[in-house]
Amino acid sequence: MNKKILLPILILSIGCIIFLASGSFFQSKENIEDKFNFSFRYAEGEDFKWRLTALSSELQIDSSDIVNNKYPLCLTVAPFNNQSDTRPHNLTVAFNQMFEIEKKYNKDSIRIILNSKSINLTQSLLNVIKFDCEFNVIQTIEKDIKHEEWKNDTVLLSLNNTQFIQIGILALGDYAITEKRKFSLDRMEVQIGNCDLSEIKIKEKKLKLSDKNIIPLDTVNLFSNISVPPDKKIIALGETIHGNGSISRFQVEFIKKMVKENNCKLVLFESCMYTTLLLDLYIHGIIPEEKISDLKLDLSPSTVGDPEILTELFKWLKDYNQGKTKTVHIAGNHNGWYNILKSPLFDYVYAFYNNNTSKHLRPLLVLLNNRENTENYNNILAYMDTHKQELINIMGEKNFEIFHYAVLKNTPLTPSTTTEELYHELNSRDFSMFNNSMKFINTWLSEEESAVVVAHLGHTNKKYVMRGVIPYVFSMGYYFEKQFGEAYYNIGITAGEGEITAPLPRESVRRIVHMKKPVQNSFEDVCSSKQLPWLCFYPPANKPLITKVRLIGNIYTPTETYAEINLTTLTDAFIFIKRSEGYKNMNEVAKGDSLLFQIEKVHERNEIIKSFGSK
Repeated sequence: MNKKILLPILILSIGCIIFLASGSFFQSKENIEDKFNFSFRYAEGEDFKWRLTALSSELQIDSSDIVNNKYPLCLTVAPFNNQSDTRPHNLTVAFNQMFEIEKKYNKDSIRIILNSKSINLTQSLLNVIKFDCEFNVIQTIEKDIKHEEWKNDTVLLSLNNTQFIQIGILALGDYAITEKRKFSLDRMEVQIGNCDLSEIKIKEKKLKLSDKNIIPLDTVNLFSNISVPPDKKIIALGETIHGNGSISRFQVEFIKKMVKENNCKLVLFESCMYTTLLLDLYIHGIIPEEKISDLKLDLSPSTVGDPEILTELFKWLKDYNQGKTKTVHIAGNHNGWYNILKSPLFDYVYAFYNNNTSKHLRPLLVLLNNRENTENYNNILAYMDTHKQELINIMGEKNFEIFHYAVLKNTPLTPSTTTEELYHELNSRDFSMFNNSMKFINTWLSEEESAVVVAHLGHTNKKYVMRGVIPYVFSMGYYFEKQFGEAYYNIGITAGEGEITAPLPRESVRRIVHMKKPVQNSFEDVCSSKQLPWLCFYPPANKPLITKVRLIGNIYTPTETYAEINLTTLTDAFIFIKRSEGYKNMNEVAKGDSLLFQIEKVHERNEIIKSFGSK
């Protein structure tokens, strides 16, 4: 039977993402029955598996507690590491699972019963969300399950007009609490009508892709038979797999096509805003050609895509912009977390430094190089406000406007102090990416011009609820479609087999890894059977087409995650690559990731500041 697993949650931590796949704790029926009571199944012959993401948390079997003569599951804070941790860990945990509900159960109700307890947590929630066939949220219920003794909590709701239902558990514990923090689970029962969920048989729906909706792509000229309607204002390239060099190649060639044929004047990356400011100066000739090697190293840890392939695009855009009155711009729409060692804002200002500008730029550079506290941050803004006209004369009005915006967005010196603040900050990422994108769109584009957005498919999907246990936190693509309507065009990109470049769980060093074969009956599996190296699939209009699609983020987990999405309502086209390649130059990627490279940058800036004393 087919197990429905949709909408996995991706919670980004500062510096790294820790994925804890619960599958290792649910490997067999023996594990479930002998060790603890968390025992229901969704499909005959298969143990039920939660999809778990956690921020600095550990999943374990709690042998210190006995419930119903068995051990419960326990989520607790990871131990403090004196060598790598700057402060005690918080506890941020989110379980989620989605189930498809057949129409014959629409007149029934669903009952969820959870036995749990919370120790020293600020919040614990059982969350249930109902979706229709197009993944619109039609109802959500939050049940407070914060209690320090074992207790059953129940949620009951009607399944009327429901095609999917998602059950989520959210547990939060902040940094300030020093006592033991943990969330313990004993059992969960899910009943539809008078039946347990494990007794409900879900009929396998075989995915069929009509050949009339498929266009083979020429591997030499990928876009000889692909076009984007000219009325599209925002064209998104939503990759399902980060770290895929073949996807990067497609994106670069597609961007060139949009620049030449669809009046594209802005390319937005799911990337650090501050680093991409430098790239925009490069393609406008303000940063000299010999600096591209340094920019490529700056780029490697922060931007979606192969730095080697993207560098080809930046050189092409620089040549394209020469002699043009209306040029193409690059921007990153992710606030990121400002790295004081790399300090791209310092490098941005220094790109304008010369004998004529030194008087006004030296004080700003000194402030940017010593940005260590809130007072200094306020001094930067005060200096920019006081010398606004002089800086506009040096940078240009729009460059100054964008730089000032980036400075205001750069707020690492006021970090979140509680888990709730951090969680909501992380989960507002898509809305922030949308707002940042709109700033660049409104600054650089005229009414008739278009932009290309490069990001993960989870961000570009039109009606995708990114964080399943938090209702109404939507994807960037949701906000784009709300803003631009049919002028927003979303193209998904995925791959069947081959290499990608990514770290494995609990690692920071990226490597070449080999993806598994696509799971049976997934979009990638069915596309592979077409025996085409590259193809473009256009979902049929007004006909729901729900299928499993790969979703791989910044870390490659051996238990690959798939999400079931409605291709018709979430995308306009889908590119499939049968076999993919990893990044081309791993030595440069590794150097860009290294702490030594960042320290070298610090030394270079300190030498620049020292030189001011002799002038």
